[in-house]
Amino acid sequence: MGFSLVVVFASVGIALSLLVIPLLLSQPYGDRRANRFLAGFVAILALMLFNRFVLYSGVLEFYPAVGDLGRFLYFALAPLLYFYICALTSENFVLSRQHYWHFLPVAVAFFAVLPIYFIGNDIKRGYAQHYLNTGLDSTSSLSVLSEAAQNSPVIYIYFVLFVGLSIHLALYSLIGLQMIGKHRRRIGEQFSNTDRIRLRWVRVLCSAVLLMCVVSVVWLVLFIMGYSAELRSMPILVTSILIYGIGLMSLRQPVIYARDSRSSSYDTALPGHSAEQVRKYRGSGLAAADCDTLWERLTHYMDSSQAYLVPGLTIGQLSETLDVPAAHLSQVINTYSESNFFDFVNGYRVRHAKGLIRDQLSSRTKLLTIALDAGFNSQSTFYAQFKKHCGETPAQFRQSLIADLKAKASPVQSPRN
Repeated sequence: MGFSLVVVFASVGIALSLLVIPLLLSQPYGDRRANRFLAGFVAILALMLFNRFVLYSGVLEFYPAVGDLGRFLYFALAPLLYFYICALTSENFVLSRQHYWHFLPVAVAFFAVLPIYFIGNDIKRGYAQHYLNTGLDSTSSLSVLSEAAQNSPVIYIYFVLFVGLSIHLALYSLIGLQMIGKHRRRIGEQFSNTDRIRLRWVRVLCSAVLLMCVVSVVWLVLFIMGYSAELRSMPILVTSILIYGIGLMSLRQPVIYARDSRSSSYDTALPGHSAEQVRKYRGSGLAAADCDTLWERLTHYMDSSQAYLVPGLTIGQLSETLDVPAAHLSQVINTYSESNFFDFVNGYRVRHAKGLIRDQLSSRTKLLTIALDAGFNSQSTFYAQFKKHCGETPAQFRQSLIADLKAKASPVQSPRN
């Protein structure tokens, strides 16, 4: 039963990957640079499923040469995920020579698996049979593995590669989560709407990969103890679900940084600098008197033009309009408003929304309509920013206005004599 489920789940995952990979490579409106890395990531997941399918379906019995095809490529999963995040979160990311060092574990794994490719077909069939029999009979798993390991050190190679891959992926997943955290703080300095560019789903992806690494180690322990027969289909099912989730969410991911736009931030102009260096640069390029002048220009422009009503407003667009560096704008906004660009613009939107609620109180216009008219692109951001700037939700604000009107309209009772 377990074997059949493995074959079914692996087949489904391979079919999904054959659909997802072409879509990623041909998507016209997404980030093609990033999608190429993600397509490679999915392709290697499909290769893992293919090797499982070959093992559990019995194909390996007739064609031993296809066993563990491209196993060394598994170590490219972590770099491809890392490069995908880099491509999404950096405006000018391109692969350079130094980036190819990330593929060094692939080369090491290749030389490690060379002995496996040169062993005889009968020995390969024997290894496969030992693995499939582990945990299915009364024989101890340790005994089965020890018997196989006496014939060749290949079993130890499998063990080291399995553990090494889990550690490798876990480390890169943690790095990916850290990069996304920095990205989420950075976009607040550049974008006025961040709903679709916060990379929540990529954060979930990194967390899922990290969880898979932990589960894999637990599974290995259970395998050695002989309790893995009932769980063999679970890693295959999780991988297939992961491929489905990548296909579903990645195709909805828009480009965050346009290559040909001038909406770059102050930190992309200083590649290789730390956040502390960026802050020093940002605070040292503008005199105090110039700050006052620029702040007056900025607030006057925001009030007169109502630029905040543009849902996709960026600090780069404002810098072009006012003909000042984006770094200077960021410095002035952080200094005078004590907030980042995101909160600064959304503060204007909240004030505009409050006026719309007052003006349209009798018509009871939907709050989502008011949010869109005020420049927000989602109701969730509207509610969060309204609560942050006003201390209450839009619905509560409207109810308080209605209550005030009713109180004013009700007749005042005269006191009794």
